[in-house]
Amino acid sequence: MVDQFAPHPASKLQAALTTVFIVAAVAFALSRLKPPEVVPASAPAAEFSAARALSHLKVIAREPHPDGSLSDGKVRDYLIEQLKLQGLEPQVQRTGIASLVDTFPGPYGAGTVENILVRLKGTNSTGVLLLTAHYDSVSTAPGATDDGSGVVTLLETLRALRSGEPLKNDLIFLFTEGEELGMVGAQAFVDEHPWAKEVTVVWSVDSGGSCGPASLYFPNGWMVQEFARSVPHPIAGSVGDELAKLGPAGGDDSMAFDPNRVAISGASYSGCRYRYHTATDTVENTDLRSIQHLGFYTLAVARDLGNMNLAHLPAKRESVYFSDLGKIAYYPVAWVRPLTLTAVLLFAAVLWLGHRRKGLTLRTTGVGALLWFVSGLLALALTEGFWWGLELLHLVNHSYASAYNAETYAFAFLALAIATTCALYALLRRKIDADSLAMGGLLLCLLFAIATGWRAPGASYLFLWSLGFGLLSLGLSFSSATSTTGLRIVRVLCAVPSIILFAPLILFMIITVTDPLPTLAVAAVLTVIAQSLLAPQVETLISAMNWRLSAVFAVIAVCLIAWGAIHSGFDGSHPLADTIAYWLDADSGKASWVSLDQQPDSWTSQFLAGQVERDKLNLFVAPGGETVLKTDAPPLQLSAPEITKLADSVQDNEHLLRFRIVSLRHASTLWVAVQNATIVRATVDGKKVPSKMVDPQNKLWGFYYAAPSPEGIELALAAQATDVPRITVTDQTNGLPDIPGFHPKPRAPYLMPLNYFPAFDSTVLVSRTNGAH
Repeated sequence: MVDQFAPHPASKLQAALTTVFIVAAVAFALSRLKPPEVVPASAPAAEFSAARALSHLKVIAREPHPDGSLSDGKVRDYLIEQLKLQGLEPQVQRTGIASLVDTFPGPYGAGTVENILVRLKGTNSTGVLLLTAHYDSVSTAPGATDDGSGVVTLLETLRALRSGEPLKNDLIFLFTEGEELGMVGAQAFVDEHPWAKEVTVVWSVDSGGSCGPASLYFPNGWMVQEFARSVPHPIAGSVGDELAKLGPAGGDDSMAFDPNRVAISGASYSGCRYRYHTATDTVENTDLRSIQHLGFYTLAVARDLGNMNLAHLPAKRESVYFSDLGKIAYYPVAWVRPLTLTAVLLFAAVLWLGHRRKGLTLRTTGVGALLWFVSGLLALALTEGFWWGLELLHLVNHSYASAYNAETYAFAFLALAIATTCALYALLRRKIDADSLAMGGLLLCLLFAIATGWRAPGASYLFLWSLGFGLLSLGLSFSSATSTTGLRIVRVLCAVPSIILFAPLILFMIITVTDPLPTLAVAAVLTVIAQSLLAPQVETLISAMNWRLSAVFAVIAVCLIAWGAIHSGFDGSHPLADTIAYWLDADSGKASWVSLDQQPDSWTSQFLAGQVERDKLNLFVAPGGETVLKTDAPPLQLSAPEITKLADSVQDNEHLLRFRIVSLRHASTLWVAVQNATIVRATVDGKKVPSKMVDPQNKLWGFYYAAPSPEGIELALAAQATDVPRITVTDQTNGLPDIPGFHPKPRAPYLMPLNYFPAFDSTVLVSRTNGAH
């Protein structure tokens, strides 16, 4: 007996044409993520050339240059020299200050910084555009991308601007130090420099990776309209703004500015994320096309806003925006709910039409939606399950922020999601008609549109516009008694918007993946949603291939997983990160080798010999402490940091304390952990530090201070009246100690130091605790 819903199989020609269409549409959509070609150094002087910027990058990213280091001083001097060669008069802002950004869990960053500023005067200024990038790097990376790329982008932009027509408005170029400490340099500018009060618009250039397209971020309100008009090769999407609200995964110097007072935007690229903050963030590994992309954006923004009337900017208005066919489409957030309501009404109308013409019912539509929903859940579960298994088998070769084989596994999980969905579709298509399955996919999309419209309007465009064209496709099908060639072509074209919106987003998530598991799981679910919007095309392929389509993608998934597993080792191009440090507890006189690694390797095992234990350290102001491997080390005669109490009183129901903290070893960094007290207010050298507790449950608060002066720092605390703080100070110097008779061999080529803010590996740590009695 033949099932009542058994459809007529599609011909091989129809399946082939559908395949060609999908592949071509996806390829076209993904081609927009390709960064532009590098403009040669021979280009006209008024153009941005990444080839010209390269000469600066080779100097700036020659070696790691963290805040306060001699190498960072060399970079500072080079920037000053280059600005003077352009006939400008740069100034240096030197100050000690703490970051007031408290969205991170702590510890809070502070330090002595030297910002470099130069002002390009306009002909008739109506406001000031500030362009900023930071010139310091983390201690483990040369910083070619983070943020050498931003620094050279500003240098080349400045040169190009001076080669063209003068601008109307003043431009300030700010090269900050201490961004890696927590936007400390930018905070110093905002709090202490007189030019900060004049700034109207902030443009920040800061990246994390070494390849990939540059994207715009936070260009909201009137800035979206300006960028849509002036920026070439735009890549932008307000879905990124919504994702940024989910947690403080990162930040840049723009976070130090008040978004209610100045307009803030910027550009970055984050492909090849596994190189972020590692020794592989080098000039040789940096794609100059990515810097060219940054330059196109930055020069266009500088010229546009440099000539715009900034005196009377439009009122701030949140927008939904996305790049499409080389342009930026945008509309007010206020339109989202009316558009969502329109989509609901349109869905009801198409469902009614389908009921009248094709016998479509709400029940079968609901079952169709259930198919796609279950497919999404399976894609989520399989991604998490396989990733967990790969981790368990040690087949994921982690870097600092990502994994070298994360992209390979990501494509495997996408293929697995497609295979699973096609298998379920093939199972149910003889029980439920194709129209119900297609309508079910649109119902699922409608639910996502409603959810994002109310809770995350910046992401709603993904579902609203895909849904609209999907409903148009089904509506035309229900309205026609026969399937004509023209109707089939229109229905195929209605699938294009879904591909253009979803394919680049999924790929962008893969190439910029930071935290692999949640990112890859979301990408797999988005792949299922995209499939649901292509249900008519899926029907054509499965009717011609049946289970073979699912089998093809399953084989692709298995091959990709096998390829990722085979390449899960570490080598000179994909080094393993490890750590070792010498720690002396001055209170007990006991010394230890400590490591953040899970287990000793060929290099750290030289230090972690004998009885190795897993322990907790409470030196770095982390909730719950830091889990380390620890073994005994020879105690050395090292001077401990001094903690001198200057004042101790109780006033207005507050315990007020003041200390002078000095490193007798002239340390590069001081770590200050305050326990057993709820901090109400705090200052360092009279300047405010965030008082938000790092770990309120365990009464933990603290900060680190880079490049302290030889005289040390003065810490003032206001705690609750009954609190008696316990203060632990750890001073840190770079380099491992010389121990008589111990000559460790250097790291093998497949190893590199692990980044830990502001530094941890190959350091000497000396701690002292003061009970504050």
